[in-house]
Amino acid sequence: MSLDDDVLTIRGEKKFERTEERENTHFTERAFGVFQRSVRLPWHVEPDQVKANLTNGVLTITLPRPKEQDKTRKIPVIGSGSQAPEQGKAT
Repeated sequence: MSLDDDVLTIRGEKKFERTEERENTHFTERAFGVFQRSVRLPWHVEPDQVKANLTNGVLTITLPRPKEQDKTRKIPVIGSGSQAPEQGKAT
């Protein structure tokens, strides 16, 4: 896993092998592959604060959100034929 500016990249490799033996038959199946996924994060993350945990094949990544990103903001939606609300008045 790597973090380059605001792009989180996860690389991995999977390996699988199965052998089955029965009367008069021997069957072996192998599969392997490498994968990579990159995700652009919507905010800047400090690399020292990123945590990753792999449990039972599930990767959990914790990326703390900066304090200034915790604020919510209402955005007025203006439809065709309606006017923008005046400042200070609720709609």
